[in-house]
Amino acid sequence: MKKIILSIFALSLIFSMLSACGEAGEETAGDNIQAEESGPAAPAEEITEEISNEAEIMHNLPDDLDFEGYEFKILNTIQDDLHYMNLMMEPDSYEDTGEIINDAAYKRSIEIQEKYNCKITEIAVGNGARSSSFKRSATAGDNAYDIACLSPGESLSAAQDASIYDINELVFVELDSPWWDQNARSSMSVLNKIFFCPGAYELSNFDMTRILLFNKQLMQDYGITEDVYQLANEGRWTQEKFFNMAKLVTSDLNGDGVYNHEDLFGTGSTADHVVFGSFMMGSGEMTVRKDADDMPYFATDSERFNTVFINMVENFYDGSFYFAPKNVPAAEDWCTDMFDEDRLLFYNITFNRIPKFRSMNADFGILPLPKFDEMQENYYCESGSGMLAVIPVTAEDPNKNGAFLEAYAYYGWSYVVPAYKEVSLKTKMARDDESAAMVDLIDISRVYDLGRLFWGATAYDPYVTEFGSARTGVAAITERNADRVATAIERTLELFE
Repeated sequence: MKKIILSIFALSLIFSMLSACGEAGEETAGDNIQAEESGPAAPAEEITEEISNEAEIMHNLPDDLDFEGYEFKILNTIQDDLHYMNLMMEPDSYEDTGEIINDAAYKRSIEIQEKYNCKITEIAVGNGARSSSFKRSATAGDNAYDIACLSPGESLSAAQDASIYDINELVFVELDSPWWDQNARSSMSVLNKIFFCPGAYELSNFDMTRILLFNKQLMQDYGITEDVYQLANEGRWTQEKFFNMAKLVTSDLNGDGVYNHEDLFGTGSTADHVVFGSFMMGSGEMTVRKDADDMPYFATDSERFNTVFINMVENFYDGSFYFAPKNVPAAEDWCTDMFDEDRLLFYNITFNRIPKFRSMNADFGILPLPKFDEMQENYYCESGSGMLAVIPVTAEDPNKNGAFLEAYAYYGWSYVVPAYKEVSLKTKMARDDESAAMVDLIDISRVYDLGRLFWGATAYDPYVTEFGSARTGVAAITERNADRVATAIERTLELFE
């Protein structure tokens, strides 16, 4: 593993930490999870007052941490290029609008600047140029960025180029803390190296979590009386239950003999990869898994993977209840209109799309993706993935950067995450208390498939194509691609080492 030479700055911080040992961080992540699962959301005004007191677990950064006026430069994305929530870090990015999430983000950034004596500057670059900007800086060694927010593919490329640090080796980054996504931490490590991990420094990975919305009016109209919330809470919300309900709802409303976006469907989504990933991962199946040594391997040759895949194809294409627009440009507008106009019972979507239905007349609810069957222990909800914070290997003092990133994540967890979950999702967007409880269930069920994130072209995309074509030749795909996937993984591991 890469050795890190600590600067005088970092050593002084270590001594400060040792002297302060025992004063903070005595509660456990488990305690916080229990607190978050305690019940439905309180009224928004009550939550607003309590947001600053939400964090009961303290960080382990020294109280006398002082960045001595240092200007932290963060490479981020132009917000107009995004469809999900990825809040800017620079305080000047926010106006006094009274919007709860913006106010929380502003409070986070101001407190970091004031408490740790630093300045935060955001450098926003469009999607097409962000990766090349980072690579130029890494090659030149000009330290243009202290932290860069990159996509998963860009982050992997940077790790393979030895352009970023293994953040698990940095002194002040505490990845076992609740402000880091623990499911992602275990999923995204390779050979026990963790170059990036989603955390509360941004909201995109949560905002992009796949979920199901359901239309309560259509449930009533079609005589579906079984309580889906009760099923979910009791661990009985399965694909069989889902398909049995969805197949009841279908109608050629205009009578033209063609089922399209003008008709009524039991379920739908915008693209094949959304549905495939949601239901395959919802079944607990991944295209790439890892062994006891944290070594990735191709995992599609199991009997259960084949069974789940074939069951999905046989059910989704059984009749005319499934609206599959194949990611055409108008797909999202079609699906939005269909759900809003009571023409879609289930909508396979992500959290970031819920605001589109604030003015919807019919009530709707939020559910996790169904289990494959009741023998499956947990629910799993795929993250469509967002931005990942990385620390350039050219950093003059990587531990200083790591300390800032830890503060960034901690104060995001303290202020921004409660505002997003408790106020925005549970109070503003959810239509009932049961949906609010589902938000917590989905939060702890989020999963990531390395096959999609890192080796999509060989390990993942062929199965999406097969599913979208209503074919079940999953075994043949696995046999045909096994060597290619193994080679792709091996090349990545060689670069990591």
